[in-house]
Amino acid sequence: MKNCIIIGGSGFLGMNLSKALSDAGHIVTIADIAPPVEKSKFKNVKFQKISYFDSNTLKDLLEGQNILYHFAYSSLPGTSYEKMEEDIAQNVAYSISLFKAAVKSKVEKIIFPSSGGTVYGETTMLPIKETAETNPICSYGITKLMIEKYLYMFNKLFGIDYLIYRISNAYGPGQNSNGQQGLIANVLGKLIRSQKISIYGDGDTIRDYVYIDDVTRAFVEGIDDRLKNDIFNIGTGEGYSINEIINNCSNIVGKKPDVEYLPKRDIDVRLNILDSTKIKSLIDWNPNTDICEGIKKAYEWVKRNLK
Repeated sequence: MKNCIIIGGSGFLGMNLSKALSDAGHIVTIADIAPPVEKSKFKNVKFQKISYFDSNTLKDLLEGQNILYHFAYSSLPGTSYEKMEEDIAQNVAYSISLFKAAVKSKVEKIIFPSSGGTVYGETTMLPIKETAETNPICSYGITKLMIEKYLYMFNKLFGIDYLIYRISNAYGPGQNSNGQQGLIANVLGKLIRSQKISIYGDGDTIRDYVYIDDVTRAFVEGIDDRLKNDIFNIGTGEGYSINEIINNCSNIVGKKPDVEYLPKRDIDVRLNILDSTKIKSLIDWNPNTDICEGIKKAYEWVKRNLK
């Protein structure tokens, strides 16, 4: 049993992870600027309201915590280039302050969700291994990579353990269908509402979509001492185009999609499929949920929680 704190834990990944950690018997604290939407459903999970930029409270917040999950992030892949200076000031600078506080509070391990979809950039070597070159073409990917490097530095200088997961496109129950991130949730919401679906490019962009329960299992397993001071991909090894995802969602919802194709964005990587062999070789982890089953579960959640 570990004391686990999730900074920025009120979002999609944090909410699902807090439940998984609690179910596994760990003591969980969510620290965020606002409580989770479904806070009342969480058993044995504490909530602490924080300001991300109040560095004076970080050390007190982390006292007695064994595992720090750093999920706080203010930018998105598609919009980060519009405010690149803020991306660095808010996300990278804040992360450094958080890591300093973690060292002072004697946190055992920092676990960080990096972006498997952006840090590698354009590549033709598929599926992508952790040893591939990292040449991100959006600010979001660059700042994620910077934080990875700072974690490595903090380990070398101060001895604090870290774990980096480069996640592909996570989806499933709990993801906002009105948000700017999450193709599957967004498409499902638009189909249910009979609204137009707007996508950038011709719809042939290929991504690796991994179900949220498979992602959170990896993060719970991340407490294991066998996983530390390293980088691991978290994906399925299978790729689907945006058009294929829209068609799958359409078949499940039972409505024909109205798709608007917008000009392609230069910040979007054309192909991204992750090789997760490395983590599979160390622990008993596999992405168990196939895409159709996962979309059906996501659809049921979106339908119940549609606003």
